[in-house]
Amino acid sequence: LHMVDNIIVRNSYGLRVNMTACELERPLAGQRTDTPMSDYGFPTISGWGNTIPEAEEIDGNTFGAFDIWAHRATMDDLSFLTEPKPEDE
Repeated sequence: LHMVDNIIVRNSYGLRVNMTACELERPLAGQRTDTPMSDYGFPTISGWGNTIPEAEEIDGNTFGAFDIWAHRATMDDLSFLTEPKPEDE
């Protein structure tokens, strides 16, 4: 997902991300798997210059800018999406 110069306002969450939907194959609950992590899909989110206001801001999203449910992922901060365009892009 590459997001540039979007305006996301007046939603429940500005951006709701569920990372488990991006796995290529997910083991059933309680099922042991020997599949190496490299065999799973790894989604990428990139971008800049987006407007995604928090609840207390004008036109804010009711519950906040981001809601992330990231099974097996370490990413929990997408605030970089609201930063200006990087110099090297």
